[in-house]
Amino acid sequence: MNKKYIFHAIGLVLALISLIPPLPGVLKFILALLPLFAYTAEIILLYLKKISKKNFINEYASALLGIVIIICMGKISLAALTVIIFSALTSIYKDATKKSYERIEYYTCVFPKKAKIISNDAFKNIPASQIKSGENVIVKEGDIIPCDGYVLHGAALVDYTNLFGETKPSQAGVGQSCYSGGIIQNGSITIKAANDSQNSLAYSLEQRTKSARRPSPLQEKISLISKIAQIGFIVIGLFLSLIYLIATRDYRYSMNIFAVAAFASSTLVFTKVLPLLYYSSLLNARSSGGMLTSCEALEKLANVQTFAPNENLTHSDIESIEQTGIVAAKSAAGKTDAGLFRNKNSLLTANKDTFKIALGFTTKYADLCILDGNAKKCANIVRTARAARAIFLENTAIFIIGKLLIFALLFLLKLNPVFAVIIDFAVWFACLINSTKYN
Repeated sequence: MNKKYIFHAIGLVLALISLIPPLPGVLKFILALLPLFAYTAEIILLYLKKISKKNFINEYASALLGIVIIICMGKISLAALTVIIFSALTSIYKDATKKSYERIEYYTCVFPKKAKIISNDAFKNIPASQIKSGENVIVKEGDIIPCDGYVLHGAALVDYTNLFGETKPSQAGVGQSCYSGGIIQNGSITIKAANDSQNSLAYSLEQRTKSARRPSPLQEKISLISKIAQIGFIVIGLFLSLIYLIATRDYRYSMNIFAVAAFASSTLVFTKVLPLLYYSSLLNARSSGGMLTSCEALEKLANVQTFAPNENLTHSDIESIEQTGIVAAKSAAGKTDAGLFRNKNSLLTANKDTFKIALGFTTKYADLCILDGNAKKCANIVRTARAARAIFLENTAIFIIGKLLIFALLFLLKLNPVFAVIIDFAVWFACLINSTKYN
């Protein structure tokens, strides 16, 4: 067991002991109060941290409301049990999300942090971003090439999968060009930097990949709607509890309904899991040999059905796209057109509504850059975008089913807040796993 969860286990045992009927009331109260106070204080601190970032509506706000309601019901032991389980599951979920991001970050990084150069006939370790044009850089097996240039000495087998998708390793010998981001599989070489490392292909790729993570307008709208929905769940819970109170005069269970609605109102599927889905999809596009320049580009690409020909396309480009069966070589009414460009000037003068695909070069004005110019790779990236859209719809369905299940069990089996928390977290984990299943 992770050491951080030992206190959760101790608190859980104390809360469960406090539920044993024969124990004196004062002892039960003390046993429940200790974990209740500790973990409620933790949730309050986490909520204050969210407030400092101007995030007033979140899972901690609804949890605090639920705790207050259960305490008002006079069920201190149930409040303690619920808050402990909520705290433990929140920690587990945060750890799982953090690991998912770390795994994606690991594969996103194509530019090394350190580099070894030859300066005044001596070896010197410097930050890779500080390499200047003309400097001699040494790379050996397992190293990432930190600059674009040509080989001065040695020979090595270089893997460019990080840059161009699935490609065969290439041999780099004296006089041959090599690119930053390539990984040395065996051998060692000395490279003459052709330009500053901050102007290299890998540095540009990594920076643009990071900037592409900015939320799209659609993401921001979904996040806003999800916060409104969270308030809506609580209002619905209050409404249902009032109806139940009027119909049955059962004060305690009507309060239980309100508490369950508060705990089950979280919308982490949209505020936390959705950004992870977008980021993992950007990485999947990269692994297919393309770089999407924004989250909005990912959304647009999912709707691409056709491509608009231009004077720079070759016959082989058209055949490559047609053979995939993903997009057609003609325009269709109501469909998003993708333009394939081998010339930057043609791309800049293209219709602003066209989805711009740069073949063989990178530019911030393109929606998608295929670094090695292989038009056929567009197909896999289109599939990635459509898969992301499908996963989002699946997550939405899981979210709705989870909420409906909680409300159904609330009236059929008189569900208490503990099980509502467990079901809600099961929904979060299902969506988290679904969003990262291709990584």
